[in-house]
Amino acid sequence: MSACVRRTGGFTLLELVMVIAILALAAALVFPHLPSLGGNDLKVSARRLAGAIRYLNDQAVATKTGYRMRIVPGDGTIDIQRVEAATSGTDKPASPPKLDPFLQEQLLADGVTVSDVVTGREGKKSAGEVVLTFGMGGLNDYAAIHLKGSDDRQYTVRAYPSTGRVRVDEGYVEDTP
Repeated sequence: MSACVRRTGGFTLLELVMVIAILALAAALVFPHLPSLGGNDLKVSARRLAGAIRYLNDQAVATKTGYRMRIVPGDGTIDIQRVEAATSGTDKPASPPKLDPFLQEQLLADGVTVSDVVTGREGKKSAGEVVLTFGMGGLNDYAAIHLKGSDDRQYTVRAYPSTGRVRVDEGYVEDTP
């Protein structure tokens, strides 16, 4: 009587190699479709800017208060100010941080800049300062703000005054009102 002892636990080397090959193939297919970190910062900045425009539009209509959004193309500077009553005609910071922290946030991530701004009145501006005005009826003029990331990818934020709609599109969209 010969006794053959057969082990039934564990995996063979061939089974392990097959599992590793399948995982490597799946990773190779999925990896190119994952967003890059720089592109994610750009997308988040575009959505944050669109949210700020929507918020200012709603606040201007609801509170009958004017706002100005100052944008410096070629830079990442966006400043929001509340317009005081027409008697003084001066601007002041939008709100103390305790009352309205949303307007105090930095809208654009580091490395994201405004390449240019297109408005219905001023056309395309890639230098200087562009002011978007929000009156008691909301945004006064069409605006397309083109954002550029550190990896040269671009997003376009378009705001329509008549409807209050704000769109975020990947790429440089040359749309006119």
